[in-house]
Amino acid sequence: MKSVLVGPGQNEAGARAIPRARSSCTGSSLSEFAEESRIARACGYDFVVGGSTEEHKAALMPALEEAGLQIKVVVTRCKR
Repeated sequence: MKSVLVGPGQNEAGARAIPRARSSCTGSSLSEFAEESRIARACGYDFVVGGSTEEHKAALMPALEEAGLQIKVVVTRCKR
């Protein structure tokens, strides 16, 4: 299976970039993650969300888990 990182300024195989979540995910961010993940997987891609720091990743994980989303979060170390 191919992997794709969808985030600010990145776009692969026609995937729409999703705005970066800040300290926590909003309901609309979670629904966008769910939809984009479904689309990516239907096209044979993994879906990965990038957090800029370990703290950002730690803030994203509980919200994703609570929403029942099994999405990998990577630390990008991008400067904001």
